[in-house]
Amino acid sequence: MARRRNTALRRALAALLLAALVGAGLLWWQSRVWRPDHQRFPVQGAWADVHDAPVDWRLLKGDGADFVYLTASEGPQRRDDAFTDSLDQARTAGLQVGAVHVYDLCAPGDAQAANFVTMVPREDSLLPPAVALDIDRGPAPRRRPKPRCKAS
Repeated sequence: MARRRNTALRRALAALLLAALVGAGLLWWQSRVWRPDHQRFPVQGAWADVHDAPVDWRLLKGDGADFVYLTASEGPQRRDDAFTDSLDQARTAGLQVGAVHVYDLCAPGDAQAANFVTMVPREDSLLPPAVALDIDRGPAPRRRPKPRCKAS
């Protein structure tokens, strides 16, 4: 009798594990092919940077994207070396293009602005510039958060 219970328990656990694996696989697949509803969000786009390279811009356009924002600079010194090429390739594919600066809260704003404006061409055809805040997502503070910036 105990042996039957063990067999039934093993089968139930195996079925539960199989169901969990199938569910995880479906969620993974859905996350890869999901996109916002085109009826509710008729204008759609993407944000790309050097870590996403290489990008097939024609494929992105064919998949329904109308625009793309490209990371041009990060903080006061880092620049995306592929920005100019990506800008030209995205335009050639028929996408509207804008530039993103990843703002570092621990660096002076004027140095970051200088980094951004030296990377991005001043053209009316570009989308408005965008700023992404680079926030360190450490553990939730119990009290007032301490700055995580290095002393200069």
